[in-house]
Amino acid sequence: MKINKGNPYLKPLNELNLKVNYNFIGNDFSLSLNPGYSIINNTISTKYKIVNNGVSQSETFNISKIHKLGCEFEMEFSFFDIFDPYIETEIFYFNFPEKKYNGIAHSTEIGMEISLPVDFYIDMNITLNSIEREYSSYTKESYIFDYFIVGKNFLNGSINTSVTFRSFLPKIEKSFQTTEQNSYKRDYSTEMDSKYIMFRFRYIFNKGKSLKNRNIRLEMENESSNVNRNKKLNK
Repeated sequence: MKINKGNPYLKPLNELNLKVNYNFIGNDFSLSLNPGYSIINNTISTKYKIVNNGVSQSETFNISKIHKLGCEFEMEFSFFDIFDPYIETEIFYFNFPEKKYNGIAHSTEIGMEISLPVDFYIDMNITLNSIEREYSSYTKESYIFDYFIVGKNFLNGSINTSVTFRSFLPKIEKSFQTTEQNSYKRDYSTEMDSKYIMFRFRYIFNKGKSLKNRNIRLEMENESSNVNRNKKLNK
């Protein structure tokens, strides 16, 4: 549940999720499939309309009962225990109270984990294509170099240090929005998010047995990356 502050007329957002998870793990290959269904209540959105000879007017309000149906898919390969490329795709169909806003949203990411000598490692991630849909008939398409991580393990992994670089390259966006009376389109543009560097140090007091399942290993690494790959944590 998310509490919407600042406007007493906006209600808390809540979402009910039902997911089915299938994992297949081989020697050098892993596959994860997550079909799911969600009901989302009280999402905040802004509706636009044209009044008084072309002047734009907006209204912020809650939307109830958005239905979301789709699937998340992840595939990873391992080459010589050094290179671990992966691809993640999610695609969902959104059903809004007003059917004219219905449509498909999807996102595809690729990444690579590289193990280097003396326990150094590199992790990088790129969003190839991401399309978001909203009730306001606003559709945004973006291409992003998400993050770059350099890290090193000490004492057989008991100590981990890492540096995360985020938003150091501009993201490419294309947006399209339709109002009630007319429509307009904005072509491709570049935009810079707030870039930052994050340093991290972790010490494990009691390390268990080595785990080969990447989905479990990433539970710790995702704490430093703050990216949308946290869906793996529930697998």
